[in-house]
Amino acid sequence: MDEPIDFSEEHARQVLRDHITMIAKRSVEKHGPATTMEVLEQVIADRDVIRRETSWRFDNNLLEVGEFAMAIAQGDGYVIAVHDSFRDDIEALPILIAYHLATVNYGEHVTEVGEAELFGASLLGMDVDVFYEKMCAFADR
Repeated sequence: MDEPIDFSEEHARQVLRDHITMIAKRSVEKHGPATTMEVLEQVIADRDVIRRETSWRFDNNLLEVGEFAMAIAQGDGYVIAVHDSFRDDIEALPILIAYHLATVNYGEHVTEVGEAELFGASLLGMDVDVFYEKMCAFADR
């Protein structure tokens, strides 16, 4: 007799986390850790990693007060708007953008349950806690 299928929320979340980790691992194997904008641009252009056409730009007009960046659906793709205060911050940009790439692949709910941190950290080859601490420090500026 076959084992019953697990339809629990916990199981679904674990399947999602496994998929996020697998995709990010493939990305790092192919492109290297996305710790620079040059590598992150390669990752963004790779449809095996980022499922939808995605661009990013500095655009405070698309952000709510207090937001550092936001993934915004545009047609079949996304634009990630980044606050202009990060224009010259080469350390912050990959972290802030990578965090929002999870929304592009998996939808807005991932930012509520921690999978965005997992995807961003894994793309950059970082520990999730270190990634989260850095992201929070940048966002608190």
